[in-house]
Amino acid sequence: MTDWSRSDLIATFSSIAAVIAIIVTIIVTRRWGTRRAKLLFQYKFTSLLPVENDRYNLKVVYKEQSIDNPHLVTLRLANVGPKDVSSGNFDAGQSIRIDFECPIYGSLGWNGHKNIFKVYGVGSVSAHLRDTVSCVEIAPTLLKVGETWEVELLVSGDRDPNAEFPLIDTDIINQDAKEKLDKMVSEMPKILPTFGLSGLFMPFLEPVMRAVILRRRKK
Repeated sequence: MTDWSRSDLIATFSSIAAVIAIIVTIIVTRRWGTRRAKLLFQYKFTSLLPVENDRYNLKVVYKEQSIDNPHLVTLRLANVGPKDVSSGNFDAGQSIRIDFECPIYGSLGWNGHKNIFKVYGVGSVSAHLRDTVSCVEIAPTLLKVGETWEVELLVSGDRDPNAEFPLIDTDIINQDAKEKLDKMVSEMPKILPTFGLSGLFMPFLEPVMRAVILRRRKK
C-alpha cells in the first residue's frame, strides 16, 4: 500500500476542489449568471466653487440666474451584465426615475451612444409628474451590453438623489456595492492558499462569487 505524504493529500484535495469549483461555476452561471441583466448606477457631485469662497466671493451664473451652492453632478449608467436590457425589461412600461432634493438648473452635456436622459429641472413641468420637481427619467429603451451613458447636470446643493428602477430580471449595482464586491474578489487570491487552492482557480471562482453576491442584492 502506498503511503500518502501531506503534499500528496493537499494536491489531491486541490484537484478535487478545482473540479467542484468548475461544476459549481457551470451550475451557478446557468442558474443565475446568464439570466439577469446588471446595471451599474453611479453619481458624483463636484463643487464649482472653492472651499474658501468667502475670500473670493465667486459666483456661478447660468442663463442669468445666480446659482446658490452650485455643483456639477455626473450621473452614470452602465450595462455591466451578460445581456441587453430591452424595453421589455421595464415593468409595465415605467421609466427609470432619479429624483433630486436639490434644484436642477440645466443639463450641460451627455456621453453615450444616444441621449437616453430626460431632464426635468427648474421651470420645467411634465404632465405625468404630480408636481414641478427636479428629476431625471429614462424611458423604456434598449441598453446594450458594455455600453455606458452619462449626463452632467448643474444643480444647487449636493444631497443624494433617490433612484427608482422598475426593471424586471435586472440587478442594480450602486458604487458602494461595486467597491465592496471588487474588494472581496481582490482578496480571494490571498485566501485561497488557506484551503490548499491555487490562484489559478480564480477564473472559475470569481464568476461564482459575483453571481451569488449580486443575486442577493437584486431588486
